[in-house]
Amino acid sequence: MQDPELYLNRLNLSLSCVVRDGEPAVVDAAHRRYVNWEVFFFSNTAAANEYTSNPLRYCGLLTDPVTKVGFRPDRDSPRWEYNGRPYYFFSDSTMAVFRTMPDSLAVPRPKMSTIDKKSG
Repeated sequence: MQDPELYLNRLNLSLSCVVRDGEPAVVDAAHRRYVNWEVFFFSNTAAANEYTSNPLRYCGLLTDPVTKVGFRPDRDSPRWEYNGRPYYFFSDSTMAVFRTMPDSLAVPRPKMSTIDKKSG
């Protein structure tokens, strides 16, 4: 989702800052950071910058963009930056696949369901 804050604000949700526990996050583009497919919002610019300098400290579970499996990255997890966004991977092999076709894997794509039309 390109601008998730538009959707979240329409829902009138209140989110907590990932870095400053207990502080409400500001849900706008200036206070938004992405890691893999996940989106994080922060209470202020300092908290967002702190997150950016060490996302592994705060991110928790991420989704491997190749296998779509949730995992908790650590400092030894393969990492690659693409279009200004850090991506962490479950393994070197999934990072290698991602690097061959990042445009196809960088953004989650919903599965399309098919409709079986019966002719009458």
